Amino acid sequence: MAAQLNVALIDAGGSNWPAEVDRVRRLLGAPTNPLLFPPHFFKTTFPHIGGYLVVCTLDERFAGAGFLFPRALSPSAREYTLRFHPTDPSQPVDPVELIGRIQELLPRSRCHFYNPSAEQDFCSCHQVVDGIEYGRPAERDAAAIRSLQQTIWDCEEDYLYPVDIHSTDFRASTSLVARTDQQIAGFAFGFYSFGGPPLPPQWHDRFRTDLRMESQLLGVHPRCRGGGIGFHLKRLQAEAALREGIDLVHWTVDPLQLANAMLNLVHLGAVALHFYPNYHPFRNVLNQVAASRLQITWLITTNRARRALTSHQPARFLDLAKARDVITMNQGTLVRHLDASSRRIAIEVPAAWTALQQQDLTQAQEWRAATDAILTHCLGGEHGRYILTGLGAHGPRRYLIAERVNATLLDRLAE
Repeated sequence: MAAQLNVALIDAGGSNWPAEVDRVRRLLGAPTNPLLFPPHFFKTTFPHIGGYLVVCTLDERFAGAGFLFPRALSPSAREYTLRFHPTDPSQPVDPVELIGRIQELLPRSRCHFYNPSAEQDFCSCHQVVDGIEYGRPAERDAAAIRSLQQTIWDCEEDYLYPVDIHSTDFRASTSLVARTDQQIAGFAFGFYSFGGPPLPPQWHDRFRTDLRMESQLLGVHPRCRGGGIGFHLKRLQAEAALREGIDLVHWTVDPLQLANAMLNLVHLGAVALHFYPNYHPFRNVLNQVAASRLQITWLITTNRARRALTSHQPARFLDLAKARDVITMNQGTLVRHLDASSRRIAIEVPAAWTALQQQDLTQAQEWRAATDAILTHCLGGEHGRYILTGLGAHGPRRYLIAERVNATLLDRLAE
């Protein structure tokens, strides 16, 4: 008699979700299974993009688990990639039966079975910009992306992303590499998202919100930084999103990394409305204190984004010595204001955050606490709160600049 298949569909937004992620990943071989996504991805990003966990049993015995990744959206159905991890090859789960059960549990859905351990196809392509090749990765490039993650973040193997996600069958929303001298110099990858962080109501009629793009990770080899590789990877990502009719791209960044703010707010023309204190549980060479994050919102169809992507101008800092209407919220680790009613505010950030974490951990923790308090209190898309839009300077000091939300600002950012 064939074993009876039972399928449980678990919403990633539940309160017990982090513990369930840890439990299922252990059953699937974590932390030594290189086919598993990192735990922090499942605990933070996966719920935001509309993912689900699928747990399978055969005669009440755990037989495997799968993760439903948004894949496409049509008028009749949400499409998902089911990334499935079996536990016992001698008693395999029937993919057809499994897909049928899931589609019963998730009405108006269509699922595509994906086996991460199978041989995958890769579709390499490239274009040359300023002497550097950009394009989709070949199979050897995909393996190099994983290695470059290790080089940049110096993290445990369990916190690296699997090689196969860059294949054509998995269908990530973005998988791009930059090559110099036939070596990987940088990469960017991301996923589709059903919905996303809330937007001001004024924007809902201007942008498509049901299908978005989540840009998960961008990295540039330390020896190749400063040459615009990150900018061009993001530009190509925006072009790919536009071809698919996507208006919104999101990702998270550390607000204290000044280079990130320069790329995102200035060179790309993105903004930040949301802030998540202590967002990731991990610690690594770039994150030695609480890993708080800004949620970046990139409105890629706007004039602001188009101008940023085509102007190629050096980063401009608002001169705070001359901008009398700007309230400075902190002086280093000292919070001077939490409540503000000015048109613009300035939030000081360290000039060299990574070095500070390595040299003075206590001071780094104080910087994090101070800026967490300000960003938590001030940021938001509601009228009277603030949206990060640029950078400021006062002598050697550097600042994030935020503007007070009103109808005029929202119209200007969305035009």
